[in-house]
Amino acid sequence: MVREVRSSTTLKKHSKNSRLLRYVGYGLLGAIFGWALSNQSQDQGWFSNMLTTLSFVVLIFIIFYVLRIIKLNKDRGAGNSKPGQNKIFAALEGLSDDYFLLHGLKVTGINNARWEIDHLVMGPNGIFPLEIRSEAGEITPSPDDTEWIVKRQGKRNKVTKKIHNPYLIASQKSMALKEQLAKSGFEADIRPVVVFSDNDAVIMPTELPVVTLKNLLSYIKKTKPEQKLDHAAQKKAAGILLG
Repeated sequence: MVREVRSSTTLKKHSKNSRLLRYVGYGLLGAIFGWALSNQSQDQGWFSNMLTTLSFVVLIFIIFYVLRIIKLNKDRGAGNSKPGQNKIFAALEGLSDDYFLLHGLKVTGINNARWEIDHLVMGPNGIFPLEIRSEAGEITPSPDDTEWIVKRQGKRNKVTKKIHNPYLIASQKSMALKEQLAKSGFEADIRPVVVFSDNDAVIMPTELPVVTLKNLLSYIKKTKPEQKLDHAAQKKAAGILLG
């Protein structure tokens, strides 16, 4: 089964440090408010001043906790514009443990352009950055056009809309990825894939690497490597990308 890399030791360390700094910031903010308020009442004793300060620290933590819960619920209710880690992992369960699945990679390209790669599959037959799209309907990919046509059945008539060519975006991200690896002396076969995640998406015939989520597994399995990537090379590449 494909090995999912949710976080390396470095990522865990960064995550813990980030949370610690955030909590310290909340505590300081509450302490400052409490201290300022207690100083307004000079007749209060030491204990009362401390109690006021601690009350504000607790209050600040509660406020930020509630705001975080609201944000999480809002994100869940916004719809599945892109499938999360679990959905991608489920679609790729048929891959062997010769493969890694990485999430949330940030790369820097030409002119310091910064890109985020939500999901990336790495295996013996190459590195596959996934560009996830959520459109439903009949998609007509075109390699050179800046926009693609998407047609779907509306309540009464067919609805046609245009989307920015996601393959061009995927290619730019792949170039940035290749450059980042090259800076560490690592060369690899990078194959960007555009993935339409909606169950009602239909891809018109194309030679481009554009697939539906349910066909992603077979696409990766069938891809023949130009340069085989062994386990040691995969670990090296993952280490570079995860920092």
